[in-house]
Amino acid sequence: MPQLTFLVTDAWQYSLAIYGKKQIKEICLSWQDAHQANVNLLLLLSWLDTLSYQLPAAKVEQLHQQITAFSSQFTQPQRMLRRAWCAQYVPPDSAGKQSLLQAELVFERHEQALICQFFNQYASLKNSTQATAKSTNLHSYLELLGIDKTHAYDTFIAALSSVPKAEK
Repeated sequence: MPQLTFLVTDAWQYSLAIYGKKQIKEICLSWQDAHQANVNLLLLLSWLDTLSYQLPAAKVEQLHQQITAFSSQFTQPQRMLRRAWCAQYVPPDSAGKQSLLQAELVFERHEQALICQFFNQYASLKNSTQATAKSTNLHSYLELLGIDKTHAYDTFIAALSSVPKAEK
């Protein structure tokens, strides 16, 4: 099997396509707020699933820890600053909000670069074309966070199916 290379630009485009779906965005933000899920991990683990590549559950946990460390130091404080500032001082459509959001997106893109770097360390992952719903990367991550397969999970998976498959 040829080695698969995960490019940050491809990851970003996939994420924009997925996150642009209202249901996906709402579920991701719900899991982020209620379970401290990392939206980039949710999106990019689902991307890996569409490519039929499976990380061992221990690697999903390792990746979660790595991204959580970066996010805790950079992305989350910027997000909290944006939310607090906008709640008190900035109209929702203001240039100030957009500036704070752009700064947050710099950290989001760096998270995706870290995730792609991690994926590329395991680019020879077993192609798991016969993966079951219980053995997906996304499911492993949700289990790690203590998120049961619920209606939101089913809705998330259904919404993913309407997005064009990623190219290998």
